[in-house]
Amino acid sequence: METLTPIAKEHKPITQEQRQALENADPVLLLWGPGYSGKTEIGALKALAVAIKHPGTVIFLIRRQKVTLRHTLWNRFTKIMTASLPRRAYTKWDDQQMIITLSNGSEIYGLGLDSITDVNKLAGTQCGVAVVEECTEIPEEYFDEKIMRSCRLPDTDFHQVLLMCNPAAPSHWVNQRFLIPQNQKYANIYMPTLPKKYIPAHWYLYLQNLTGVFAQRYREGKWVAVEGLVWSFNPQKHILPRFNIPRNWEKIMSVDFGFDLYHPFCCQWWAITPEEFNLGGRIFPANTHFCYRQIYKSNTRVAIHADNMMTWCKRDGLENYMFGEPTVICDHDADNMADLRAAGFKTIPARKERLAGQQSVQRALETDQMFYLEDSVVEIDQQRLMQKLPTRTEDEFALYIWANKGKEDMIKENDDGMDATRYFEHTLKFIYHPRSARPKEGYQGDDIGTLVLQHMIAESKKKEEWRKGLRIPWLNA
Repeated sequence: METLTPIAKEHKPITQEQRQALENADPVLLLWGPGYSGKTEIGALKALAVAIKHPGTVIFLIRRQKVTLRHTLWNRFTKIMTASLPRRAYTKWDDQQMIITLSNGSEIYGLGLDSITDVNKLAGTQCGVAVVEECTEIPEEYFDEKIMRSCRLPDTDFHQVLLMCNPAAPSHWVNQRFLIPQNQKYANIYMPTLPKKYIPAHWYLYLQNLTGVFAQRYREGKWVAVEGLVWSFNPQKHILPRFNIPRNWEKIMSVDFGFDLYHPFCCQWWAITPEEFNLGGRIFPANTHFCYRQIYKSNTRVAIHADNMMTWCKRDGLENYMFGEPTVICDHDADNMADLRAAGFKTIPARKERLAGQQSVQRALETDQMFYLEDSVVEIDQQRLMQKLPTRTEDEFALYIWANKGKEDMIKENDDGMDATRYFEHTLKFIYHPRSARPKEGYQGDDIGTLVLQHMIAESKKKEEWRKGLRIPWLNA
């Protein structure tokens, strides 16, 4: 086997903490701290250093989403490798499958925990080192049952599980197991933000402009919770492993229109159980709601989203949607609704009462009537990911807070998925009969949007204000 050259000088550690992380030989090590502290750089550096120094070893580079891994840790690793090693030093490089073999026999795999193939590889292949980026994204059982068990390759004398993350809520399992003194079993190193001269100007400005919980987590490195949460959402309880949604379950979509980086377009696909459903021994009653697919993306026109939505709906079978055709509960923007209808969707203007809608969602959470399936986002928005903004509806729950102590309204930030969820839960009870899985009595096959708006206007004390506020020409004609 070939003796490989050392790592390029431009990729040497900068801070004392980075050197400690590279030299650390504990079997499990957590690197944690605020943004731009060089955690990803050190993870990639250590992976390459071990692969060079220990011929024949196996390295796993892991993240929850494979597409995100490709743009972060895997991208950094390959840049350091090409800067440090000549072309002859790697005999195989399959960037699509994320597999690299060095000439000294060491192998490097990029694994996403949203890929069944990768999860099977993790379960069936042993490694010397596992580098896990943003470990706060993964469930605790993945750490115990998959990652820890894989790090026992017999033909190498160096083993380490290297975890990296930014702070999250104090109750998170990473904080509880690694940083609470009475529970500490593993080593950890706090990684401070790099000196200003090493940070790109736009990133430095971004960090300085953070406020609230974002500033405390990503600039100050604190494990803090958001106060005044609107909904009692528990990710351990309300996020379920993926399963195949039966084709005969009725489905409906809910959309909150958006475009720019800070207010993305959000479409959620919901499936409703027509009867009791047994999932691995757990019984879900009839009229349980599962969000099984999401589009959560900025800087894309509604017309383009609409075509993409229809492609996914055809995979589900159009006849399996409520009312026998793809139906969308949505915000009341007339132009955007027209784009959806042009693509073949039936649109239902959402019941938008904020506090009443909040109670509908809270009731569904408390009674275990509403769940999200893991890895349901069609495509991760890389711009929002880089800005540390939510990239799926579930991320928003921890940031959705009351605007004041009187709990009269919610803060209108990071709420695009929350609005779509609220539209779905609150509007559904006006158009759907849970006992028979049919529309409520009174639906005669006429225009659904008109029917729902007639209900809303009839019940509202401000009938004319509703009509003017909706701005839907075909209603007022």
